[in-house]
Amino acid sequence: MPTSQFKIYNNMDVGAPQLYGFSGSLLAVLNACLVNGYGSKLPSGWTKPLPDTSSYGTFKQISGSQISFFLNDSGVGTGGQKESWLTGWETITAIDTGKVTGSGQFPTVAQLAIGPGAVVARKSNTADSSSIRVWTMFADASTCYLFMQSGDVVGTYTALTMGDIYSFSTGSDTWKALVIGRQLENQAVNNYENIGVNSLLGTAAAGHFMARTYTGAGASILLSKHGDGGKSGDPLIMAGSVQYPNATDKGIYLSPTFIGEGTSGTIRGVMRGLWFVCHANTTLNDGQIISGSGDFAGKTFVVVRNIGLNNSLCAIETSNTVLTN
Repeated sequence: MPTSQFKIYNNMDVGAPQLYGFSGSLLAVLNACLVNGYGSKLPSGWTKPLPDTSSYGTFKQISGSQISFFLNDSGVGTGGQKESWLTGWETITAIDTGKVTGSGQFPTVAQLAIGPGAVVARKSNTADSSSIRVWTMFADASTCYLFMQSGDVVGTYTALTMGDIYSFSTGSDTWKALVIGRQLENQAVNNYENIGVNSLLGTAAAGHFMARTYTGAGASILLSKHGDGGKSGDPLIMAGSVQYPNATDKGIYLSPTFIGEGTSGTIRGVMRGLWFVCHANTTLNDGQIISGSGDFAGKTFVVVRNIGLNNSLCAIETSNTVLTN
């Protein structure tokens, strides 16, 4: 079974671009990590279907679905320069003053009338360069997870997600790329930073969109996302309630994070290397390293906690064991 390994980037690296609340700042971070590299850090290998125009940028995976993404980091919308818009596209052929010409947009305007048709990434609580924002990215050639401390609440992350899941399809699932972000603009207090939100299978999760169904039919679809909800005090939040460590075996419990197709009840696959932690947010530390044993032998993980204000957390797989197809 093919596997990959995420490269890890953060604002403390030598030569790393810094993130602020002004236009082009987030675009610079994505360009550095995904396309160009910086300091001693190699890029993840994404390409740019079109050159950047002002604070507008495009990104394309070089493996997996090879789908494109458009970032509008120009400071439009009610959040102004504090926020950016992200949209997935099957193809992008042109950018004209922030408007994209292409095909296969997700989300569509009908699904989310921001942008129009975009999820929101909140990068700062101030629209200036007065404060450097902490950020950490985990990325390979087909998936990117970016966590940012916007300053709205100290030590709390906002997030941006784009790229492939691991598909369970027995066929060729070439539309398995998703975007995850906020569905609300200019929210300093948002209890549902959507990467940290779960839903029940068959119930769409806010801010989760994918290019098409696993059969390739139709267009942009809504998604559900869930882990082991039976081990959680709230099945709609990415955090569990298992004693830490579990009393009987001293174990740390993780669950795959499953992706379903909207309201259909179909499980499409799992998030690549992003695991549901079956313990409470307060029991683990941000950045804590977990070494697997038993079924998880050979795997290592790093904890990302305090995602949004709902006490969500996850574990990102950092070993060369991340499933890919």
